[in-house]
Amino acid sequence: MKLFALALLMLCLSASLMAQKKVNLEVTWIYTNVLEGYDHNCKTKIFIDGNEAGESKVGLESVKNKLVVAVEPGKHQVRIVNYAEYEGNWEEHTIANNYSVDAVYEDSIVFKKKPRKVSLIFDITTETAEVKVK
Repeated sequence: MKLFALALLMLCLSASLMAQKKVNLEVTWIYTNVLEGYDHNCKTKIFIDGNEAGESKVGLESVKNKLVVAVEPGKHQVRIVNYAEYEGNWEEHTIANNYSVDAVYEDSIVFKKKPRKVSLIFDITTETAEVKVK
């Protein structure tokens, strides 16, 4: 009987540990066709279900950047926001803030065992955003 109880306890503990294993979300972004003098410092924040999950280092818009955060398995609302530094202030890189493209992505994503990747390419000339989710 003790052996059965021990085996059951071990099974419950291993199931609990497996359930707690997080899945990586890797986000990359770059701006193309940036005009000379307008290559702003930028950073990206990732929000999972409305909570900030990570913030990138600061880099130039014209240089590909990356941020990786760990996410609990399951379906989550993901919001990725790029910020531009303008005159010492950080602001969302959006048309509402007088930028040429909305550098914001939001969607519901299911996280299982494999890492998920979101690639964002913001084209200043065409004022479009290309999004690839894997």
